Amino acid sequence: MSIMVGTPGLDILQGPEEVTVTLKEEPVIRRDRGCSAPVPGGKVVATAGDIKEPKEAKLTIRLNYKTKDGPRQSASVYLISLFPN
Repeated sequence: MSIMVGTPGLDILQGPEEVTVTLKEEPVIRRDRGCSAPVPGGKVVATAGDIKEPKEAKLTIRLNYKTKDGPRQSASVYLISLFPN
């Protein structure tokens, strides 16, 4: 049983301007928590726009979600490489 209440949100704390990050709302299976049934959640999707020259950048995102125990946050940092098409 999920303790999450409502739809999670996300903030981009740091990242290149060519990258957008969205939360695609869909049921997920939390195998890391021993769940076998889908629970409400979502997947984080990062999309790169027009890349003019190769570069590496740090992408930092924060997830905000409400639980039955109150609001929670978690942050993740990724080193990404961008290349022109």
